[in-house]
Amino acid sequence: MARKKALTRAEIIRCASELFLAQGYEATSVQDITDMADISPGTFYLHFSSKADLALTHFHGWVDDLLSIARGRPTGETPDQMLVATLEELASRGYVSSQLPQDNEGNPILPIAMAVLFAEQSPEVAGRIYQTLVGTQRALAALFAERLGLPPGSFEPWMIASGFVASWFAAVHGFAALLEEGGNPPAPDDLAVRTIDGITSGLGRLWSEPD
Repeated sequence: MARKKALTRAEIIRCASELFLAQGYEATSVQDITDMADISPGTFYLHFSSKADLALTHFHGWVDDLLSIARGRPTGETPDQMLVATLEELASRGYVSSQLPQDNEGNPILPIAMAVLFAEQSPEVAGRIYQTLVGTQRALAALFAERLGLPPGSFEPWMIASGFVASWFAAVHGFAALLEEGGNPPAPDDLAVRTIDGITSGLGRLWSEPD
């Protein structure tokens, strides 16, 4: 029973991802998804509370795994080292695989990039993503405060966490924009590493010698 439920859920996600990419998030209805997946609307709502909930399923899983991996990284790592290692671990867990939706060149589109594409079409999705990123920044700031041994109220951990979140946003927003323009950009995780590498030229001082 559990296996059948998991297979149905996976099929709903697959059909929805295909429809979202083909005709856009807003233009795709729950009825379109249930028709393609050959299920009833009732079955859909057993798995997802809404279309937005479905659209962000992979994104929320990606964020949860990212935070879990980051918390488990060695304490001596710098922010850029932590980000690179975390992204590599995410890739090994299947976040860069043929099972993900693919662009016109056959490259997998990461969940966070898909989320940005949807956010540009839906205020509801954009709001949910914003809430998630705010929570992610808060969690990372707490992690960095602990790693740096800083007391509550210190601002430096928030600056470092903001650098992380900004690097992801810059990478996936740039990826989505270049993809929309018909280009073939590097994978979002590669863009994120390039972005954080530039940001950490200033963050490195905060990490090693906080004021």
